[in-house]
Amino acid sequence: MTVAYITGASRGLGKALAELLLQEDDIRVVGLSRQQTIEHHNYRHIVLDLSDIEVVERFRFPVEEYDKYILINNAGVIEPIGHVGHDFSTNILANFNVNLVSPSLLMNMFMRQFSTRSKEMQIINVSSGAGKYPIDGWSSYNASKAGIDMFSLVLNEELKKDNVEHIKVFSIAPGVVDTDMQGVIRSSDETKFSNIDKFKDLYNDGQLSCPESVAKLFKKVIDKPNDFPDVILDVRNF
Repeated sequence: MTVAYITGASRGLGKALAELLLQEDDIRVVGLSRQQTIEHHNYRHIVLDLSDIEVVERFRFPVEEYDKYILINNAGVIEPIGHVGHDFSTNILANFNVNLVSPSLLMNMFMRQFSTRSKEMQIINVSSGAGKYPIDGWSSYNASKAGIDMFSLVLNEELKKDNVEHIKVFSIAPGVVDTDMQGVIRSSDETKFSNIDKFKDLYNDGQLSCPESVAKLFKKVIDKPNDFPDVILDVRNF
């Protein structure tokens, strides 16, 4: 039996991943988010606000025995959108808390609780191509996604130095997916984000990937992690 812990499982890619995994009888999914939108006999929901660091610090994964443990850090936010110096500190903190700090804390706790059990483990972080090149107006999002890539790379390096082979870590960019985040981007102020027309054109031209199709690409990594030797991946290259 496998257990998959998925943050942001109530909508978008997180929900699509959860529902795809739940199609298999030997996988149980635990959703970690503020809202529950999935009802399934193999689904359990734990209310967790990733913007509240004190709550995340106190979080512990349920202590149950499985053959395989998976952590998917999917939840993310794009806001604040705007040039540096024109936003509130609280908005910047909220972005880093959800996109980088909370995933890092969850990875740390996941390793502390399960790495000594010698069971197969996977950590999959939903990254972004935005973490690899600058986009004006996206300083917090770009930096937080670059941070999650580097955290993943360092963890992988530590696993190699410790000769740990049963734990795999990936940071995967999903491409441009038709989620609520894209709606936020398209509705932003063009004075704060010069590339807004590009994202509007992608939407109007039907160029956004649906969450369900992207979830199937992620599952390729889940099913056969040894086929993917690199930590940093992009589904558009699969």
